[in-house]
Amino acid sequence: MSADWQLEDTVYLYFTTRQFSDGVPTALVSGVVDIYEDATATPIVTAETLTASLNGHAGFNVITITATAASGFNAGGSYAAVMDAGTVGGTSVIGEVVGTFTLDKSAAAKDLANATDGLSALKTLIDTVDDFLDTEIAAITAAVITNAAGVDIAADIIALKAETVLIVADTNELQVDNVPGLIATAQADLDIITGVSGVNLLTATQASIDAIEADTNELQVDNVPGLIATAQADLDILTGTDGVTLATAQGLYAPSKAGDAMTLTAAAVDLIWDELIAGHLTADSAGKHLSDIFADTNELITDDIIGQLELTDAVADSILALLDNARGEPAQGAPPVNPDMATKVDYLYKFLRNKIETTATQISVYDDAGAVVDHKSTISDDATTFTRGEIATGP
Repeated sequence: MSADWQLEDTVYLYFTTRQFSDGVPTALVSGVVDIYEDATATPIVTAETLTASLNGHAGFNVITITATAASGFNAGGSYAAVMDAGTVGGTSVIGEVVGTFTLDKSAAAKDLANATDGLSALKTLIDTVDDFLDTEIAAITAAVITNAAGVDIAADIIALKAETVLIVADTNELQVDNVPGLIATAQADLDIITGVSGVNLLTATQASIDAIEADTNELQVDNVPGLIATAQADLDILTGTDGVTLATAQGLYAPSKAGDAMTLTAAAVDLIWDELIAGHLTADSAGKHLSDIFADTNELITDDIIGQLELTDAVADSILALLDNARGEPAQGAPPVNPDMATKVDYLYKFLRNKIETTATQISVYDDAGAVVDHKSTISDDATTFTRGEIATGP
């Protein structure tokens, strides 16, 4: 049987010599082997290395051929090993063909050397896809990983998840603490302070200060100090210069004035807290700030922020699974027509890594163990066109 080898291989041809009369394996004596190429009448190698009766078994012989270009061998050539001398059982075996082989001549070998289609084209495609993936990964690294705060995408997503957990916890705490209820209670208490009619405490206080300032200005215009000095002189006349002065006795009978301590009753405080907040929305006022807090809290509840954060957490888990989790190789079967990108890469990696066997009529792609054909394709070669059919399911 002729086998196809590659140029530069060391070829081993085993053969048996037998007694012509009864076919019993018999030792080859003084054997010499020449190698002929194609239809040439002159051997390209004479007296090739021959070991007779290998391992002490009579008739078991091997020829060792160094099939290199330097020795005169060529890719695409067909070769025959022919006896040039020797006897078996006393009978000459000159001219006996003891083995044949070819170099880089099988359909698979031609396909490997074919840069247009077949296995060589598949390798070129895989190299192109590999270069494309390297370029895209580098771009992702530069745009996302290198310029991001974290060391890599997974680290950033994990950090984002941690922040999300804190946000969810804070939101849950707001709900547990019943912030809207607390705000409503605070509004009721402010209503007591400002009154149900909607008088703003700050506005009313400012009005009082303005009135005091106007009164003070009026006092200065009226020269009250001078009037008081005149009155003091008059009192000195009444009480005598050694008597009690008005300044000393004034604290005994003077009415309450601005700056004196004021005590509110419980009823007054209740009225302030019961005042409605709707009438106290002046810009930058306490009522305005409380109203804004209440509106923002209601908006958080209406927009289902917790649900959105949980959705973000699920999406982050999916991305981490795609980047970090190991993927098994595709199962036995024909590749799908329109798979996702990850599945396409899985098939390319399987075809690149796993055992592939090529005969004259079929290419077979094995499973990871190299025992079962998962995918196959028919091939043909009429010496003009090599055709590989669509990949189908094994075995």
